[in-house]
Amino acid sequence: MLLEQITIYSVVLLFCAGVVYLYLRREKKASAVVAAKIEKAKQEGLHEPVSLHPLIDLNT
Repeated sequence: MLLEQITIYSVVLLFCAGVVYLYLRREKKASAVVAAKIEKAKQEGLHEPVSLHPLIDLNT
């Protein structure tokens, strides 16, 4: 009985660890893509909004 429980828990733990590993690998790749886009935007000067303070016309 004890050997069966150890085997079952080991399989479940390995499965969960595999899922977490795959998730973290995918997120790292996605993060690298976003970082590259941010760096490209900074080089092109597009990393800030066009206007930080909008002009509001109170007469309309």
